[in-house]
Amino acid sequence: MNRFDRRTILKLLGASSVGAALPWLSSNSAKAAPGDVPLRMLFLEVSPGCRRTTFEPAIQGPKYVAQTTALPNSAWDFRPVMSSLSPYRSRVTMFENLDMVSNEVDPTAPGNAHFAGLTHMLTAADRYGSTGDLGGGPSIDQAIAQFLSKDGPVTKLPSLEVMADESAGQYSRSTNHHSYSAPGQQVPYLMYIPDIWDRLFPDPLNTDAAAQAALQARRTSVYNHVKGDYDSLISKLGGKDKDKVSAMLQYRKDLFDSLAVVNNREANRPDKASIMDPWAALDEGYQRGNVNNRLWHVHTELIGRLAAAALHTDTTRVVTMSIQEPPNYEFGYTDGDYGSSDWHDLIHKVSGDQPEITDSTAAATIDELHRVMYAKVAFILDQLAALPETDGQSLLDHTLVFVYSHIGEGSHDLSRLPWMVIGDAHGYLKTGQYIRCPIFDPGSGQITTDDKGSRKWNVRGRAHNDLFITLANAMGLQINTFGRQGMPESLGIIQEMIA
Repeated sequence: MNRFDRRTILKLLGASSVGAALPWLSSNSAKAAPGDVPLRMLFLEVSPGCRRTTFEPAIQGPKYVAQTTALPNSAWDFRPVMSSLSPYRSRVTMFENLDMVSNEVDPTAPGNAHFAGLTHMLTAADRYGSTGDLGGGPSIDQAIAQFLSKDGPVTKLPSLEVMADESAGQYSRSTNHHSYSAPGQQVPYLMYIPDIWDRLFPDPLNTDAAAQAALQARRTSVYNHVKGDYDSLISKLGGKDKDKVSAMLQYRKDLFDSLAVVNNREANRPDKASIMDPWAALDEGYQRGNVNNRLWHVHTELIGRLAAAALHTDTTRVVTMSIQEPPNYEFGYTDGDYGSSDWHDLIHKVSGDQPEITDSTAAATIDELHRVMYAKVAFILDQLAALPETDGQSLLDHTLVFVYSHIGEGSHDLSRLPWMVIGDAHGYLKTGQYIRCPIFDPGSGQITTDDKGSRKWNVRGRAHNDLFITLANAMGLQINTFGRQGMPESLGIIQEMIA
């Protein structure tokens, strides 16, 4: 009998070095016919939110509304900090008075002010455990990815999670961020560009049908051999040991299934040199970024292109990308400016209802940080818009984009979230709207138009759970609740968004 060691098995199954190091997750392969273009979803985190008064459109009407109200495209416009998104305004829906209410009623205190938002931004559920640094999960991105794969693999990867960060490099390749496959179970985000490429495209592009068939035959032989060993072992085990081995066999089966289905969009992958050559020109390492070695800028744009490629090749239909804050040299700040120790200190001091620093130049510096970040969102939208689909439309036409943040602004406020949705989800959603949500009295749970002198402290906006319910339904996951339940500020699906 032939014996296969683990390295041979991994090689024949097509697992890359990155894939071997990561959990063997359930994955799927594209089945769409050339004219049947699938709907994808891109989650884009703009980490620090956006300073108050710089993003909310100037509109006509009362300060607060008595019911959720949708204003048309002609009634609002982007402010300068988001002006790079203007070409896409007719596709965008923005929100007024959308809050992370679930955090306000969470019985477990957050580990710190940032964990308050990090643990709730995608879960909208009570924190997991007692440490205050883990979300309840699953997060909305993973819930949608799991739904798309519920009947078996449809893409090679169920989802892709990536982070663009100045410090990414050979010794900073991945991180646990705040997507959750289950309560407390964080999904790793890849940061190192070679690893992301290998995760998406572990094998050279092969258009030789005979060679592909031969490779699949070898994979089947290996899988059957491994399965036979597992079946023999399972028959001798009992209890928890049997369950563990059975679960591992299921992981192997999911991997095998994902490799067995032909992806008719794989040829959409970008030329490898177009990604790896700009990356190779960088000098990566701790504190090596500067105006002549723009690590954050290049990392963000290359990872944005890889995120688009993951969707365009139908390697996955759900991508979550976190864009971390740019370094000082990207927005004209120097440590010590305006009496602040660093940009993090400055962003706190110019934010909030009563900022500690009122110097307009200091505030403009932080506004430039935000402008730079939203310009990268526009860059990624440009990538999606430039990639053609088989029906004559673009990848952007077939992608629902959700832009979010883990805080509303630098004061750690989790109200009035500067979030937006881009795309109509194949006609399911209206676009070009500004959705005005009502505010609620926390004591009575009733809608009010009186903030009693403080929007932040005295009232709450509409729960962000409702947006997740709406996005899930747009992606085909028919649910009426998501995350924390029983909050009066949660009204269910946002009907004003539905076409």
